[in-house]
Amino acid sequence: MINYNAPGKGLLEIHLFDMNGHAGPTLAYGREFNSIAMSQSGQYLTYVPEYGEQLNLTDLNTGLTISVYKGSTQWVISWAGWVK
Repeated sequence: MINYNAPGKGLLEIHLFDMNGHAGPTLAYGREFNSIAMSQSGQYLTYVPEYGEQLNLTDLNTGLTISVYKGSTQWVISWAGWVK
């Protein structure tokens, strides 16, 4: 994650990094991320944006992101993870 407007009041971006420390394309951006988890296969990334009302899934092979769940109130999602 890269914060371009430290000390935390700007936009955050989620990137994958190569072995040389170079950031890849922006996978997601926002003011806050409450939960970020990568699948064991390394193909998928889930994250909960700023207000915890939505769960997003990014396919790292295609770069496509979909909203897996969208609640009607804030903080309906407090944690995301993968179960084997």
